[in-house]
Amino acid sequence: MAETAETREQTELETADISNGPPAAASSARHSGVLGDGATKRIAWNSLILSVGRLLSYASGLITTALLTRMLTQGAYGAYTTAFTYMGIVYVVADAGITLIGVREAAREPDKLREWLSTTLSLKLALALLVYGVAVAAIFALPYATDVRAATAIVGVAFFFLTLAGGLDIAYQSRLAMRIPATADVSVKLVALAGVAALFVYQLRRPVDAAPLFYLAVGITAGANLLAFVVRWAGLRRLLRAPLAFTTRDWRRLLALALPMGAATILGQIHYKADVILLGLLRSQADVAVYGVAYKVIDFMLVFCAVFAGMVYPVLARRAEEEREDRARLRAALTRVLNTTIALAAPAAVGTILLAPGILLIVGGGRYESAATVLQLLAISVIFSFVNMIYTYVIIVQNRQAALIWVSVINITANVALNLYAIPRFSYVGSATATDITECLGMLLELVVANRLYRVLPSWRIVPQAGAACLAMAAALLALQAWALPHPGIIATAVLVFVGAAIYGLVIFAVGGVDAGILRAVGQRAPALERLLAWRAAR
Repeated sequence: MAETAETREQTELETADISNGPPAAASSARHSGVLGDGATKRIAWNSLILSVGRLLSYASGLITTALLTRMLTQGAYGAYTTAFTYMGIVYVVADAGITLIGVREAAREPDKLREWLSTTLSLKLALALLVYGVAVAAIFALPYATDVRAATAIVGVAFFFLTLAGGLDIAYQSRLAMRIPATADVSVKLVALAGVAALFVYQLRRPVDAAPLFYLAVGITAGANLLAFVVRWAGLRRLLRAPLAFTTRDWRRLLALALPMGAATILGQIHYKADVILLGLLRSQADVAVYGVAYKVIDFMLVFCAVFAGMVYPVLARRAEEEREDRARLRAALTRVLNTTIALAAPAAVGTILLAPGILLIVGGGRYESAATVLQLLAISVIFSFVNMIYTYVIIVQNRQAALIWVSVINITANVALNLYAIPRFSYVGSATATDITECLGMLLELVVANRLYRVLPSWRIVPQAGAACLAMAAALLALQAWALPHPGIIATAVLVFVGAAIYGLVIFAVGGVDAGILRAVGQRAPALERLLAWRAAR
């Protein structure tokens, strides 16, 4: 849900027709005079920057993980994972939905941007001091080892400034100037990668003791996050000519607006991260490391769905606004988005299950073979998570986001209960199974909520279409693994991923599972794709 902060503000500006074939010669917003060519291109460019930046950030983060797993012991990497996971939850609590509402209000009153930014930043500063102070004190009260406590405190300092950096995004998002935040976020990951790589090379030449090596790795990756604030603050001068003056005048109003969405976001983050925290409390940090390495791969896969959903959501929101009296057209648009989501999720899950040992050899450096089963189990949850993400947007399109709080409460309760039962008995395998069950439960609950207003389901045709393509892909991968590439390795896994994706793409296209309307909608958010589709149509 945190992925939607910018896209929600673009709802009334986006135009595309994905519900009924090719788009009109001119988009609806241009026809109505709401939006001109320059603004449309600006939105598309900002969306492309955010999407590419997010993908680069996650890719560099995955490479950093591959270096850390080779450099740190399993226990140390588990402590590293626990520290960042714990502070990831604290980060969401400290935001409390304030950034999202601040962006909305600043976009509604652009002449009061400096006032809204001052109010939001001062409120986030006060709230962050309180939340991070309590969180650091709490970690020392929990039964964690000294290295986990110290690492969490170090990460907490960096995440404190990361929270303030999120507040500065109000200026950039409301002015559709996301190049600087995207640059900052990519810089954080690249600097962390460069620092960890340098430490890795140094450690190979001159071995460093385990404890100093651990704290150096934590310090480098946590400290890189300070760039997120520094770069944003430096770029703020271009948007605000007058200095900020911190004020408490609208704190109460801002909190009242933010808390409902903040509550849903916090609950969602707790549901997403509770398994790692419980695993660290009930088992060892080595178990956390095994689970964390597998989940890092899943995180990387989920970002592709987040990028797709972020591109399509404003189109759906605009369609919902235009088609209030024509629900059939809106249902058609939503169905096509769900079909595409399933078509993306199915090969991701099947491919990960088949290639899990090779993937973990790349990410874990051959030290996390036991994570293969965990990754295969978690791959099943990818399908539920992909569909879940789209249904979240569908519910927001229907303006029923309050229902997401109850969905999150039920999901958290089930997740914690299942983990408390499964972790002591089955460790990370039990936690992965609990994730599958709760992700499926969350998808079913959101499906019920979304369908209470009007029917929103994928087409039945996509199941045999995606199924046939997955079978063809699986047969090719199994044949290659048996005869040509029997030993998993970096090159072999890369070849198998490429071949699997190519075969799946060809088959799904041949059986009619590729939706040209969705491609056109995404193309409006990615100018290069739009030009490619236009060239193809001309041919």
